[in-house]
Amino acid sequence: MGLFRNLRKFGAVVALLTGCGSKPQAPAKPGTSIELRYPVVLAGGGSTIAVRDSELNLTTTTGASGLNYTELQIIDSAGGLYTVRKTTSLDRPHSWQDLGTSQYRVHLELRRIRNVDVEQFRQILLEVVRAPGSAWNFSPEAQAKAAARIQGFDTLAGLIAGCGNSWGWSR
Repeated sequence: MGLFRNLRKFGAVVALLTGCGSKPQAPAKPGTSIELRYPVVLAGGGSTIAVRDSELNLTTTTGASGLNYTELQIIDSAGGLYTVRKTTSLDRPHSWQDLGTSQYRVHLELRRIRNVDVEQFRQILLEVVRAPGSAWNFSPEAQAKAAARIQGFDTLAGLIAGCGNSWGWSR
């Protein structure tokens, strides 16, 4: 009788410590785990500098878009710097059905790093521009032009707006 009681107690402790073997719940809906101030800038992943003006636009993607959210930093309009801990795809169609062109939504589990000022924001963008293989690293002139454009913005709002035209920085 004593052995059975001890085994039952041991089983209860193990169940409490392991969560009874349950898996973490997937997010019920697309979006972000932390509320952001829009527009936001996505920066990183080799040569990504992109602006998203709403949560819908941030969390809508395609298989062919190539966005790997976990490689990106997000800077919101309030100057908050975030990383993406985990991306959960919701209702993602099979890529073999449409070659990855159908849109689907994701849930982004975010981690707040800190607030950034204009100079720190510029440094994040310059790191992307100077990264090997970036879209601006094809010539020293293109890289210098892009860096000059980044240095020319003097507010967070100006930097965010300027990132909406980042593809033209090297012209």
